[in-house]
Order: sequence, then structure tokens, then C-alpha cells
Amino acid sequence: TDLKGTDAFRSSRPPIAAKGDVVAWVDSSVLRVADVTSGKPLWKREGVEDLAMTKSVVVASRDGLIEGLDLATGTSKWKLGIDHCSGSIAADEDTIVARVDPETLALIDTQTGKERFRFDLERGRRASK
Repeated sequence: TDLKGTDAFRSSRPPIAAKGDVVAWVDSSVLRVADVTSGKPLWKREGVEDLAMTKSVVVASRDGLIEGLDLATGTSKWKLGIDHCSGSIAADEDTIVARVDPETLALIDTQTGKERFRFDLERGRRASK
């Protein structure tokens, strides 16, 4: 099956993530973050397509921008312009992985938002920017 030019990895389900007592989800392009223990909303951000979460940062993406938001307050910690972010992102404590086109991933530092390198999925190796 040829998946080039498609968004084959994009889910039709709304994005959701959880760490500890905090849950985040996107509903109608609004990122909402809440404390699951108390049930209280913590903050929200409009215009978000996808998200990933670490213990201290919520990573939000929308076309052309990936942003690191403070988990507790929603304050922007950093922004990174990406030519095209297809919406597929994942994060661990150190690294964000964002699909920037059908064949390329960008690996980004979670705390600083600096792009470490790109990975070419088709060739299975590092790619130049």
C-alpha cells in the first residue's frame, strides 16, 4: 500500500494524554488540561490540533507550530516553527518526535524546543533539515 501524500497515521479520535494526576485533551481545537483528582480545570488553549505530555510540559501542535506549554500554568515555554507539522507528535521526558511530512520526523528537545535532528523514515537514517 502506498501511503505517500496521505495522513495515514492521523487518528480521527481526539488527542488525549495523561501524566500523574493531570489529563489533557483536544476537543474542537481547544486544548483542555485538568486535575483528575479534584476534577478542576487547570487551563485551556485554543487552536490546537494535537498534543503530547511530559511531567512538566504539554506539547501542543497546530499547522506550522509546535509549542511547549508549562503543565501547571499553560504559559508558553518555547515555540518552534515547523514548515509543516502533520499533527502526529509524541514525547518522553527528553525528546519530542513530530512528523513534519509523510517521510520525515523532527526530534526536538522537550525543555528548550530546539530541534536536535531530523530522521528520514523512507531511508531509515538521519536527514538534513
